Amino acid sequence: MISEPEMVGDFPDWPEPGTATSEDRPATPRGRRPWLWAAGGAVAASAVWAGGLYATGTQPVVDTRGFRVGDGLCEKAELNALRLSLGKRTGDPIEAVVEHSALDRVTCDLSFVPDVKPREGEFRASYEVQIIAHLHKKADPEAEFEAFARQPRWGDGAPARLEAVDGLGEKAFLIPPPAEWEGPRLVVLDGGAVLELGITPGYESYYEGEGEGEGEFEEPPPEPDTSALPPLMVEDLRDLMAALRS
Repeated sequence: MISEPEMVGDFPDWPEPGTATSEDRPATPRGRRPWLWAAGGAVAASAVWAGGLYATGTQPVVDTRGFRVGDGLCEKAELNALRLSLGKRTGDPIEAVVEHSALDRVTCDLSFVPDVKPREGEFRASYEVQIIAHLHKKADPEAEFEAFARQPRWGDGAPARLEAVDGLGEKAFLIPPPAEWEGPRLVVLDGGAVLELGITPGYESYYEGEGEGEGEFEEPPPEPDTSALPPLMVEDLRDLMAALRS
């Protein structure tokens, strides 16, 4: 990565964060048509932050707290708590690794669907889970962590609402869904490591037989309920952080 000057400027004033408590893709049925997928906002925000974090001049040594974030992020992300709610993993995980003397960045994308197959013409909830791990080795990310967490996710200019999460890393924020068809995000700072766990809900529809692709639904599916997911996200991210130190 080529270092760039540090970003300047602040977001508009925003209320202080609140506090939140922490507690194989199967064969695709004929005619499978995706209903809705949300995409990419968190990735773009992460890339902008990572690209603008380093200033010129001498930087102090960063405590990486024993984290290693190379190959194998998807394998180490067992997500045992979330599986109970989201269902089984489907398809192959997608992992991307970028290593640099100043910053390592790994992303892992996973898909989940409920265990029960829907009947023809019915909707089935589906979920995309994305995990992003940054390991800063030359500049401490603490000073800009909250600004990073507040970055607008979909480019509407509104800073994200943050809820502080106790007992997870050095500092952690839950970002509730800002609008319909968006899911919660969890971001954690621990020394030089910054981790994100985000969930995007969606629906799949199924058609079989000769009517493939011809049916239309009179009413859209209901918005998936993600309100029970944050405590499960906290549990799974804590387990992943322990695995990344082992």
